[in-house]
Amino acid sequence: MTNGGVDIYIGGIEHAILHLLYSRFVTKFLADHHDVPTSEPFKQLLAQGMVLGRTYKSPSTLRFLKPDEITVDKADGTVREAATNDVVVTAWEKMSKSKYNGVDPQDICRQYGADVARLLVLFKAPPSHELEWDEADLLGQSRWLLRIWGLVVEHNHALAAAATTSQQGRYSQTGDEEALALRVAVHTAIKKVTEALHETQSFNVAIAELMKLSNRLGGLAHLHGSKDFADALHALVVMLAPLAPHNASELFAALQVDQPTLTNADVHDQPWPTHDDAVLASAQIQVVVQIRGKTRETLVVPADADAATLEALALQQPNVAKHMEGHTIRKVIFVPSKKPGQHSLLNFVI
Repeated sequence: MTNGGVDIYIGGIEHAILHLLYSRFVTKFLADHHDVPTSEPFKQLLAQGMVLGRTYKSPSTLRFLKPDEITVDKADGTVREAATNDVVVTAWEKMSKSKYNGVDPQDICRQYGADVARLLVLFKAPPSHELEWDEADLLGQSRWLLRIWGLVVEHNHALAAAATTSQQGRYSQTGDEEALALRVAVHTAIKKVTEALHETQSFNVAIAELMKLSNRLGGLAHLHGSKDFADALHALVVMLAPLAPHNASELFAALQVDQPTLTNADVHDQPWPTHDDAVLASAQIQVVVQIRGKTRETLVVPADADAATLEALALQQPNVAKHMEGHTIRKVIFVPSKKPGQHSLLNFVI
């Protein structure tokens, strides 16, 4: 055993008094008496939460009801006991055959695919939390994968169109501002996804960041066929690979259609993207400066500027200083942007 022991132990909370306790006891004994170089068997513990399913009980006996023993009112969705027409007792409980609240993974995979099922489990809740299973959420993950497929298909169409109309190069060019904004979005996603996967195992955060990046690409249809768009798609698909491996593999192959030498390449053999701190440092945002709710100035500042820096910079602007003259600042309200491309707001209350 190495000095650090096993990198990570993954198990349910019920294992804490079985496998985990025994392994720690044995390891400490070996460390004390047989010179094993570590007293702890695991560097990190991840106790995954339970998957919960919706259960239905008879209101009179609290007996768990089978699927064929309930009816659902189509008008308002009320669930009733078929035999008595009484409204049932509904709760979320650990999936169990005896509670009739389990699902067949084979049915889910046949209808939606394994990747969609994986994405739902990973995205619905952090791995250490309980997860309430709802098949309606599968549609959202399925639509997201379809949107990524749409990005790849449209990009390939733009490349094909450019190849037939111009011989100036494989990719079209993008404007400097657009290219910088897209590169910043890509490197921001790389940094956050890498941290979520490798440091905290926050798979839901990683998927959310990939969704942000795909949404950003969806709003840049005019950049289809450009090198920056191609680089962004490549990073997106490579980071998608551990989360939706089958779709990522096919998406990666689709991106290589115009590169014969790479048609047999596998996305799972590609190096993991790395972020560039210099690109992240070049990120800029717009800050709208208001005085008593009226816009007086718009600032373009580094994205990591804090509220105090923005306040000082705003007060240096001539138009702001003119409207602040003779007044006392009672309060300063800073509202950061919540989505890429949106401006932040700095409001002086006088």
